[in-house]
Amino acid sequence: MAQIVCTFAEMERKRIGERTREGMARIRATTGKHMGRSSVLDDELVERIKADHAAGHSLNAIAKQLNAEAVPTATGKTWYASTVRGIVNR
Repeated sequence: MAQIVCTFAEMERKRIGERTREGMARIRATTGKHMGRSSVLDDELVERIKADHAAGHSLNAIAKQLNAEAVPTATGKTWYASTVRGIVNR
């Protein structure tokens, strides 16, 4: 019985995700609005990070350099390689 309940719970969770993605896509298509937090990082900083990565610097090295310079993240916290990766990949 527990296995059946878990299976249906998993199916419903997947369906919730699908409906959410579909709804966000519909809003983006009809209104052009972006659903999510907007970036508060300076465009110059974003370009610097992308240029450093393109020049061959590792994500970790870029994060260490930004922390050494006391450059705040979008939330005012510490830079990590994963934070830098998010900027490089967008």
